[in-house]
Amino acid sequence: MPEYRERIALPGVALVFAACLSALLAGCSGDETKGGNVPSSPEEASSVVVRVSGTEGTSIAGNYGFLSGELQTAEDTLGDQPLDYELDTPQESSVEPVDELDIPQESPPGVVASFRKIDPVAGELKAEILADGELVADGRTYAESGTVNVEWIPTPEPLPEDLPPEDTPPEEEP
Repeated sequence: MPEYRERIALPGVALVFAACLSALLAGCSGDETKGGNVPSSPEEASSVVVRVSGTEGTSIAGNYGFLSGELQTAEDTLGDQPLDYELDTPQESSVEPVDELDIPQESPPGVVASFRKIDPVAGELKAEILADGELVADGRTYAESGTVNVEWIPTPEPLPEDLPPEDTPPEEEP
């Protein structure tokens, strides 16, 4: 009977070890930055670039830009160097009215990009958003007719602790 338990326990321990190792390594991929002084939002960046790379010779098409503005269109073929699409930062872009009341458009709240392989082909397609040269978001696909979507939408700053929550009335002083 003890021999049966040993045969079950050994693979179980190996499975737990593999799961823990996978969880640790999962923290080493994804939307990590290269370090340095990363802007917390597009408004704080002096430059914003969408970089597309992948398997050389892959034909791609896509859209990219600020959420609050008109998206730019791109169609190209990947080479041995990444393709960089620079966005006009809020400081460089002109403020235009958005309606008949001449209310100016606010600064862009986020950046989005979506690129796809035009022809089915094996290999990688990767899109990154860089702010002041630092990686702030990335995504990739290996599917033959794959699409990669990437977004940099900063989280709003929390309210100061001394402000009461919105759903409770302010306290009246006696």
